[in-house]
Amino acid sequence: METNERIEARFCPECGTPIRPGTRFCINCGTKIALPEQTAVKQEAEVKPEAPAAPVEAQAAPAASLEAPAAPVETAEAPADNGFETAEAPFTPAYNEAPAYAAAPAGQSVASNYADEMERFRERQAQYARGTYVPERKPDTRKGLPGWAAALIIIVTVLVIVGVFVLIGFFGYQIYKTTSNAVSGSKTSSEPKTVEYSGSTKVGDQTVPGGSNVTINITGDSTSLATAVYAKCKDSVVGIAIFYKSSSSPWEDASYSVVAEGSGVVYTSDGNIITNAHVVQPALDKNTNTLSSSYQIRVYTDSTLSTYFIADVVGVDYTSDLAVIKINANGLIPIEMESSKTVQIGDEVFVIGCPGGIEFMGSIIDGIVGGLNKNLLTSDGYAYDLIQTSAPINPGASGGAMVNREGKLVGICEMKIVDTGYEGMEFAIASDTVKEVCDTLMKDGKVVRPAIGIKVNSYYDVLTASDTGLPAGAYIAEVESDSVAGKAGLKADMIITEFNGVAVYNFVSLRAEIMKCQIGDEVTVKAYVYDSSDKAGGTYKTFTLNLQSMEDEYREFE
Repeated sequence: METNERIEARFCPECGTPIRPGTRFCINCGTKIALPEQTAVKQEAEVKPEAPAAPVEAQAAPAASLEAPAAPVETAEAPADNGFETAEAPFTPAYNEAPAYAAAPAGQSVASNYADEMERFRERQAQYARGTYVPERKPDTRKGLPGWAAALIIIVTVLVIVGVFVLIGFFGYQIYKTTSNAVSGSKTSSEPKTVEYSGSTKVGDQTVPGGSNVTINITGDSTSLATAVYAKCKDSVVGIAIFYKSSSSPWEDASYSVVAEGSGVVYTSDGNIITNAHVVQPALDKNTNTLSSSYQIRVYTDSTLSTYFIADVVGVDYTSDLAVIKINANGLIPIEMESSKTVQIGDEVFVIGCPGGIEFMGSIIDGIVGGLNKNLLTSDGYAYDLIQTSAPINPGASGGAMVNREGKLVGICEMKIVDTGYEGMEFAIASDTVKEVCDTLMKDGKVVRPAIGIKVNSYYDVLTASDTGLPAGAYIAEVESDSVAGKAGLKADMIITEFNGVAVYNFVSLRAEIMKCQIGDEVTVKAYVYDSSDKAGGTYKTFTLNLQSMEDEYREFE
């Protein structure tokens, strides 16, 4: 007896779309479809000895003239439930696209499958006629780019954009650099450049051209005195800027930035410039006192800042806070010097420099001398041989010129007291000290001083001596080990009152007498020796010693 198995047709419970056997999700709306148990309905065929069973004939297709052969009914095995669809359902055509013969699903003949498709075709036509037809959309099976590919595209795009901007910046900088150098006239060649001064100054009824040597004749109180002083000195005062270059930059000037600014005074016509040690100190190697390769010292000779020179360091003296730098130039106008011994308290003086930086190069302001032979204990050491003035010395004016009524240099601007309650307390290094130190720096590159090997209390002066009942002099705070002073018998708390027979009133006067001697000279020192319990009962003793040498030491300025 033969048996046939019949597979019942299934439809999606949500949208009614036919469901292929073995399919677990509706291809139209995605609804999960439960797999029913397949029930095989066995039909017993009648046994007729006289006649064989009639074969199953295929249903003729309406649009075909050929008759499809009979298809045997095969037993369909339920697909394994592995969580995936076994085949993709055919796409449902539009309402007016008639179906054609196609492979039938497992367990269904080609003819019956075509009949089912025709029935659905007619239903779509009816829906279209009623205006209720909604065409089915084939699911989008396209896949996006992998994450790594998208990230790579983004990175490449960013790099291209950055590269374009870098190229624009590079070529723009080259154009700027070419234009800037053409305008600035910076001097880097080995041939010295002759400085040409521009501008003139009106002095009363006279016009003084730039770069002229001016002689000021004072006849009474002239209302144009400051103008005359300015006309004489303006071309002898320069602006100084310290530039730092980052070693990581490949573009020369593009990486330079200003780290310090100050002023300078022309000392010789061939390019020697006086300034403060603390102005150039940021650019120096502390071990060699030479210019670091990461820095530039630029000197501006004109207030228009149209020209600058690259300077070399001739020498630095931290003890006096003085330095000499050199530019490759000729035709400079040196400042006229005056001995600081001629300066008196109450004298009118003028300060010329770059207060606030080189932007204000060539500024002039007046004041009077308020004190002489001052020495100060600062946060970074001692400052000696100072002239006190009421003329403001603002940041940037350091290294500038303090001149008298005749336009002659009497001091190099150095510092001011900045504290609550202080006003008009500005100080310049006396011109005699400036000349002595700078001449030595130009000759030897450093200053080696004679010394006796002691440290003195700079606060001890005539007033302090009177208040304590002790004699005026240089109060010894410490005797250095292995010094000639220690070997001669000098000790701390002694007061030096004479040096080589000359009276000493404070440290400044002692230092002035020592500087008159040479290293190795034999000198006599008279000191007051006393017991702290009996200050008035002390005695004077004389010591003989040979002056030792003392080299200048590196110092950080604040």
